[in-house]
Amino acid sequence: LFSFGRPDPGWGWGEGARGGPWPADASPVGPLAAMAAAAVAQAVRRRNETAEEKEERHRRASRVDAEIQLWKILERRADEAALQARLPPPGQVGFWKLQRRVAIFYTNVYFQVFIVILIAGNFLVNVAEKSIDPQGTQYPRFWKICEDYHNIMFAFELFLHMYSFWRVKFMSDAWNYFDVVVVTVGLMDLVRLPIPPALNMLRLMRAFRVFRLFKRVRNLNNILKSLMKAVPGVVNSFFILLLVMCIYAILAVDFFSSYGTNGTFINDAQAEVALGTARGQEYGYEYWSNFGKSLYTAFQVLTGESWSEVVARPLLLGNDVTMTLGVAVWFTTFQLSCAIVLMNVSVAVLLEKMVDNDSEEAKRKVIMDEALAQFGGDVQAAIEALGAQSGDGDEVSGFEMPTPENLAEPKKEAAKRAASSAVAEGEPPPKFNTAPPPAVPAMRRA
Repeated sequence: LFSFGRPDPGWGWGEGARGGPWPADASPVGPLAAMAAAAVAQAVRRRNETAEEKEERHRRASRVDAEIQLWKILERRADEAALQARLPPPGQVGFWKLQRRVAIFYTNVYFQVFIVILIAGNFLVNVAEKSIDPQGTQYPRFWKICEDYHNIMFAFELFLHMYSFWRVKFMSDAWNYFDVVVVTVGLMDLVRLPIPPALNMLRLMRAFRVFRLFKRVRNLNNILKSLMKAVPGVVNSFFILLLVMCIYAILAVDFFSSYGTNGTFINDAQAEVALGTARGQEYGYEYWSNFGKSLYTAFQVLTGESWSEVVARPLLLGNDVTMTLGVAVWFTTFQLSCAIVLMNVSVAVLLEKMVDNDSEEAKRKVIMDEALAQFGGDVQAAIEALGAQSGDGDEVSGFEMPTPENLAEPKKEAAKRAASSAVAEGEPPPKFNTAPPPAVPAMRRA
């Protein structure tokens, strides 16, 4: 407003020093109108840019949603292809004549859901039994009928499984060995087979039937796989934590094992006070007399269970200043190093290994790019072509299901041909990157 509506201060009002006289009919209306027009134009530009940005974000979100839908279709088709490859070949004769039909029936989603419901129902019956009738004396007939029913159904399911995929495919899965053990124990109970007293603990295997859900529910199976992948790193972090706890336990045996001898100690007020445990033993003997007791007491301190009042304060309130200072240093450094630092390190390692899916994201990116390349990068065309026939076992004309392993083969062949032609012309062979594309962050919703 100052620049356009009023003259420059160097001009003066009238004859100016730089530019001559200021016009007598000069008015700030014209420059103000120009400023208003510029402001309106800038606002319009901003509005248009905002609309374009919103449209661009909408396009990106739509493409991400479409790619997620396409990935689900690809996963479903991959599962269907894996299932077809796992089924027994047709044309079996003799005892195995119905093997393929039984395998198709066994792998049917409705039958698998029924087995999941059966496992969950058996678990709920066990919970109800131990809640209502822990000793099994009030309703023994009802509990026995439920147990026999589940034993028969689980034995029938295992027979179908073994008949469908015997022998290599069945024995190559470790979960099947677990199923055989659990079902065998159930059959022994079903036929009322006398079990020696030393093997009575086998009956407890029935409580572990619920673990069979991890094999059939994909989400639970994925969590279990993530935990198994995190085991090596977590074991290492736990080993470091245990090593530090052992060092503190050894020091505690030397420092505290003789504390509270004869069931008394002298407090900071120079008064002799009785000091004994709830089990009538001396404090130092029960908590710190050897390495095992000292290590367990350190573990109690680590968990935070009554450690301050029961374990620490009797040591802290003695009349020896040096002892009091040493006790404060021992417990403070133990809590800082073990309870705060190393425990959180173990949790961090566990979480890192559970969410460390860079290789899976790389495979997903490679498969997605290859699938889109077969449809010219058109996500909707890929969804329409693949999703329309997914689930009925038909193949899409001209489409080959990509896998991370076979994607590098064409690049390797092209690299070999280029190297051969370069050597023939007397040039050094070029170097090609024949590996699959590098890992990129997986597509996620905002």
